[in-house]
Formats: sequence, structure tokens, C-alpha cells
Amino acid sequence: MDFGGQYTHLISRRCREIGVYTELVTQDIRLNSEKLEGVRGVIFSGGPRTVSSSDLDITFQNNLKTLFDRNVKILGICFGHQLLAVYSGAELESGGNPEYGKTEIVVKTSHLLINELKQKQDVWMSHSDEVTALPENLEALAISKDNKIAAYADKENRFFGVQFHPEVTH
Repeated sequence: MDFGGQYTHLISRRCREIGVYTELVTQDIRLNSEKLEGVRGVIFSGGPRTVSSSDLDITFQNNLKTLFDRNVKILGICFGHQLLAVYSGAELESGGNPEYGKTEIVVKTSHLLINELKQKQDVWMSHSDEVTALPENLEALAISKDNKIAAYADKENRFFGVQFHPEVTH
């Protein structure tokens, strides 16, 4: 689901390269059972803006309910990571110290989402806003410098977020 990020097409291409069928859709699509036939996962991409209350509108909430009801997993990347966290009650702050480029993250806990990463892993970051505190229903999986939340999982394993860009290779 495209939220206006510069990496959306690359994310889709990387999925196809590993044998996963993908379609790009806009963030204002209204999901229903017919559109989700055979869908096992959705990726919420990055975007160039700060999460706002309009991003959490009724269409977004209805789409999440539809995805949850159909047990479709969601991965939020960058803006998608922030969007899902804010929806869940996390705190988001404008980053006074943005992360851009190669950044080291530290894996804090074992989880299917990140179990193939090294304990210390270089990743690509491109953000200024950051999730600074998670609610009880989200678990931090990895952090970057200054304890910035780099990855999390919903404790019910319905959705996951990564602040970094797993689709890039540099």
C-alpha cells in the first residue's frame, strides 16, 4: 500500500524477486473480502510526511479491521511502521536527530520477523520522526542508536513494523 514513499516500487520489485506476487495500491483504497481473496500479507510503505489524525481516518480503520478479520498480516516499513505504532497508541516524536543512511541496529529479542539478522546489523534508515514509546500490545524487537525503536511486533502477531528499509541492498 503506497503512502507516497520513494521506495514503494522497489519494495514491490524485491517481493517479486523472491517469488511473491505483488500489486501496488493507493492508501485510499477501500479493502473488502473480494479484493483480499488469496492475500496473505500487506506492506504499508514509507512516505514523506508525519503521521497525522487524517491518516488514521475511518477508511484506514476499516481497512485494518478487514485485514485483521481475514488474518492478513501487515508489515509497516518506515512511515508504515510509524502509522501502525501510532494507531496502537505509541508515541511519535519529530526526530531532532534524524537517521539517514547506514545505521547499526541491535536485535533485542528473538522473533520470526528478524531471526535471520545478526545481533548487530547494518540497515538503511531514512526518517526524521521516530516512535519513542510503545504501548503494552507492542514489543520492541530491535533498536538503533540512542535506543530508537527500529523494529516491533504486535503481541498477537497481526502486524509488524520496521523503521529501516529492508528492500535496499547498500
